[in-house]
Amino acid sequence: MLTLLLYGALGGLLVLLPYWLIVGGGIHTDQVGFALLPFSIVIGTASGFNSAIPRTRGLIATALTRAVVAASVVQLTRVRTH
Repeated sequence: MLTLLLYGALGGLLVLLPYWLIVGGGIHTDQVGFALLPFSIVIGTASGFNSAIPRTRGLIATALTRAVVAASVVQLTRVRTH
């Protein structure tokens, strides 16, 4: 259930954040795309590493990774457009 909520929040953020930046912040679409590009690169790069964590490091590392992801989502939702 937590995974479903996390993916839902992340998906909603990746849809709404560019909209908020374009409409509310008046930022050009190219700039918004380039601003979110590092996030996509990190997700793509870290996905292979995160899938190996439970096998190699155990439950504590998995919980720590989930906490970092949750904190990142919270920080991304606090972006001010004005």
